Order: sequence, then structure tokens, then C-alpha cells
Amino acid sequence: MQTVMLNLPVILLGTLTGIVFSQLCGNSVAVFFLSTVGIQECELSFSPFWMLTTAVGVLAVATLASLLGAIRIGRIEPVELLRGE
Repeated sequence: MQTVMLNLPVILLGTLTGIVFSQLCGNSVAVFFLSTVGIQECELSFSPFWMLTTAVGVLAVATLASLLGAIRIGRIEPVELLRGE
């Protein structure tokens, strides 16, 4: 569980950074990439509901991945590891 708690601030910071980046630069980045395939005029809008839903989903998946890693780490027996068998 300590591993999960150590990873949680990084997960939260990454999620918040992604939300801020998508609000500041998301539209211009999408317009740039769409213009490379010939779509010149487009305007993207990000619904707060879907942004929050995506953030919660990212937090849940990242926390679950961290938890599964912590469970796997908890199964390691140091004595067996040192014996090298």
C-alpha cells in the first residue's frame, strides 16, 4: 500500500497537468494535426463533464495499475530472492 501512496501524487499531478494542457493547447494542437490532412477549419470544445469523466477514469486506471504492482511487490519474499533459487 505504501507504493500506491507514493505514486498517488504523481498520478494526480499528471492528471491535472493533462487537464490544464488540454484546456490551453488542445484546440491548437488538434487544428495543426487536422490541417496536415486537409481539414482547415475546425473548432473543438471540451465539455467539462467529459473532461471530469476522463480525469476520473485516468485516475482510476492509474491507481489500479499502481495497486496491482504493489500487490505483486508484496508477494516477493526477500529470503527466497537472496538465495537465488
